[in-house]
Amino acid sequence: MAILFHPWMKTVFFTVFLSLSPVISAVNHHDHDPDLFHYKTRPDLKPPKWDIIVHDESRLTTGYWFVGIKPSLDKTIGTDQPWFGPHIYDQQGELVWSGSRQLDTSNVMDFRLSKIKGKDHLTVLDRDRREGLIINDNYELVDSFPVDWDHRDNVNGHELNFVGDGSKVLVVRNNKEESTPGEGESIGHSGPCRANYNGMRELDGNALWMPIFDWTALGHITLNESTEKGGNIDHKCENDWDFIHTNSLDKTDDGDYILSGRHTSTIYKISHVDGHIVWRMGGKFSDFDMGGIEFSRQHNIRYQGENHTHMLVSFLDNAKGQDANPPSHDFSRGLLLALNKHEMTVTMEHHYDHPYRDHENWHYANRRGSLQILPNRNVLMGWSEQALQTEHTEDGEILMEAVFIADWVGAYRNYKFDFVGKPLTRPDVYAVSYNEDEFGDKIPTTDVAVSWNGDTEVRTWKLYARVENDRDEHLMETLPRSGFETSFHHDGLWRTVRFEGLDSKNKTIVDSGEIRVEQHPSPPPFDAYKDPAEGISANRYKEDGRFLGNPHVTFALLFILGGVLSAFAVLLGWLGFLPLRWLTERTRGLREVVRYKKVARDEFEEEEEGMGLPLANGNGKLRLQSPQSPHEPP
Repeated sequence: MAILFHPWMKTVFFTVFLSLSPVISAVNHHDHDPDLFHYKTRPDLKPPKWDIIVHDESRLTTGYWFVGIKPSLDKTIGTDQPWFGPHIYDQQGELVWSGSRQLDTSNVMDFRLSKIKGKDHLTVLDRDRREGLIINDNYELVDSFPVDWDHRDNVNGHELNFVGDGSKVLVVRNNKEESTPGEGESIGHSGPCRANYNGMRELDGNALWMPIFDWTALGHITLNESTEKGGNIDHKCENDWDFIHTNSLDKTDDGDYILSGRHTSTIYKISHVDGHIVWRMGGKFSDFDMGGIEFSRQHNIRYQGENHTHMLVSFLDNAKGQDANPPSHDFSRGLLLALNKHEMTVTMEHHYDHPYRDHENWHYANRRGSLQILPNRNVLMGWSEQALQTEHTEDGEILMEAVFIADWVGAYRNYKFDFVGKPLTRPDVYAVSYNEDEFGDKIPTTDVAVSWNGDTEVRTWKLYARVENDRDEHLMETLPRSGFETSFHHDGLWRTVRFEGLDSKNKTIVDSGEIRVEQHPSPPPFDAYKDPAEGISANRYKEDGRFLGNPHVTFALLFILGGVLSAFAVLLGWLGFLPLRWLTERTRGLREVVRYKKVARDEFEEEEEGMGLPLANGNGKLRLQSPQSPHEPP
């Protein structure tokens, strides 16, 4: 075993690591994926890009898209991925705010804007923390609470619906219980059946978010109501059968609750007085004459008001599930139904069809989705896979459709809201200068960029700079804001830069502070695979069809090359190839010279920082617990 610790073998293992490191770093991180945005100022954020088709912009509702990005169904990406979490986009598909790093890339559900005590707040169900989070327009965490006090290890993450003045919130919950022997036998199981008798609660924010109403399906919804097919019934009953799968909850004006059961394909009205089921709509035991209307595996039930004769409800009719049940309709659709409370009949007011309803594939929403009626009566539909969303007129005409280009991300629900974001952080600034161009010619240049994660108000950036040997700061450019990140290229060297953000009235609302420009002798010869944190001007593939523009081919070549180099290095080590040892000894002196230069450089940078100027390329990370004041240094 001593041979493993021989100096030659250390060289071999180091060579192996170097040869494989490009492959290791490339696996499953999408660092240079052209389907994601890549920012010089915020290389830690990589939100997915949209493919957008607008049919009639003039009739679109104003607002921003709220998307809780998560893995697409049945696709595992990994952990700590900077594209997961709550995100806000504008209607051009440009990022406004990413909460990915702020929430540690959590698995989030139901990210939306909620009115809480008269003021708009961002609310999100954080499944990793098992909590509901309330965040203000400064992106500060103002409150958090467990969504299920009794089942912290098995939280149901489907719903976080603030009702009334926002001091109360509705949640659904798991409740795994054993049925009576008779109920188990009624479905062909010998004896009691263990099943998830889902429940729901109303929590009161004025009482530390403790339950003020608690209900479970046990004793109210029986196992034989389930329309879920497939699998052995004994196996199901031994593994906490998910026979109802509640996924959304709302409250009526009379105080009762409207609950959706996906695996019973039924919508229930539940009494707020004693918890009995007032009526069922749809499914096996509907109390309504459906008039030929069929729906199944529905999501996002919402109460839309009522008068003395009718109640309006909206929801997404998924029409198809993951089990053996045949589809109840030819495609998924949104439904607005009118329920006649006296005659117990149902009529369809409007429907909102899947944009791919005429396609052979992908015309069903898979296990997720949403329907939101907007202030002007337009409807925003969320179709789950790749966060596909459409905006329709009230009578169903599609005005816009947008979908993530990447097929490995999706969303649970999609929303649209008017919103004003006022972050407390300073803008993130990227500033790098080069003494030479990429051809080695003495042509000095400076590249700068600015972004402000979460801001909705900046319309213009004023760019100030100090040139070499000039102590005065000068206004260099006035730049219209361009999406999330605004960039500028200057022919010449700057020593420092500063950005002022101006709103639509040309009022300065933020100042980046003065930033020292990073000095580099020359840009690298090829920047397609570099990270802007290293002072490189781009971080995306060359999308011109060239060979190196194909990540799959590139990674395959790196893997093959790494394997060949590794095998060669191991062979050289075991043969005792002396030049490797000789090379190690010869480079020792060189390392001492490098170390000496690094010490000298560090002393120089400490002297520069004595000016009080921060370096660019801060990642702008804002912890929920400690937002940065605009009056504090970054």
